[in-house]
Amino acid sequence: MSDRPRGGEVAVLGAGVLGCLVARALARRKLAPLVIQQGGPRSGLAGVSSAAVWDHTEAAEIARVGLESVGRFQQLEEQIGPFGYLMTGGLAPAWTDADASAKEAFAVAQAEAALPVQWLPRDEVLQREPALDGAVRGATYSPREGVLNVNLLAQRLIAAAGALGPPFCSTRARSPSKTPAGGFSFTVPGGPSRCGSWWSRPAGGRPRSGRSSACPCRRGPCGTAPR
Repeated sequence: MSDRPRGGEVAVLGAGVLGCLVARALARRKLAPLVIQQGGPRSGLAGVSSAAVWDHTEAAEIARVGLESVGRFQQLEEQIGPFGYLMTGGLAPAWTDADASAKEAFAVAQAEAALPVQWLPRDEVLQREPALDGAVRGATYSPREGVLNVNLLAQRLIAAAGALGPPFCSTRARSPSKTPAGGFSFTVPGGPSRCGSWWSRPAGGRPRSGRSSACPCRRGPCGTAPR
């Protein structure tokens, strides 16, 4: 069997980090993704440079799932290239005695649930973060919190999806609707999709379907590797 993706296009609505992750997963499964974002690729990330990774203050059942994902970021960087992932650690300060008591109990409960969370008294908090107000009573802390560059991550994922076979394409679209054949129709600027059996309608034009070697964004393959 060929290791190149087979025909048949899957549309992914949204070109943020999650949409690009889905597109890469589809490409790895030999499906050619077409990612649709009204403002164009990564437009929803405009002005966003970094994002926090994991939140140790979530309920244990949610935090556990998030922690499993955090453990895969290093492997993902090895696969698609660096995207600014740094494990910085994170604090959640307490400013009143009542808040400190509640947060300390919470830290104990998280630790009992096998999560890397601990309570730090005031002196240790100020050692780690000297710029904090001296009125701080303490803080919950986890060394596993971190940050990453969301724009670069999305760009790396786009490039990785495109490198797996037919060019990763993205386009703007509006007015999605189902077709009689069970697919979906989108109004897109420029013309039909690059390949696949779903319908596209140029703005103001008649519905068309079929295969085309052109990327619907009319700029060639969108899966360009970041410099």
